[in-house]
Amino acid sequence: MTCAGDGATAIAALANADFDAIILDLIMPDVDGFTVLERLRATKPHLLHRVIVTTGIPEKYAVDLESTGICGVIRKPIAVRDLEGHLARCASLSVFEAGGESPSMS
Repeated sequence: MTCAGDGATAIAALANADFDAIILDLIMPDVDGFTVLERLRATKPHLLHRVIVTTGIPEKYAVDLESTGICGVIRKPIAVRDLEGHLARCASLSVFEAGGESPSMS
């Protein structure tokens, strides 16, 4: 597991590795999560569907985020069951990319 305390550190970590799942908060010091998403879109778009965004922003903006190709959005406060479901979805997509069975998109 790799942890980044701010957006700049997250961008550096993402530049050096691919991840099965990325949990990204939108409000971070230095560089925000929106900027991290933009950088991923520009440099590693194949990782976007592995991103789970955690946020407290209003619902209408969260819905817009889900249409960007990310794995999903979890509203704060975070429910562990929601996080587990999104992580399972990211994992199934990673297996599919590696040639496994087609993922369930429920």
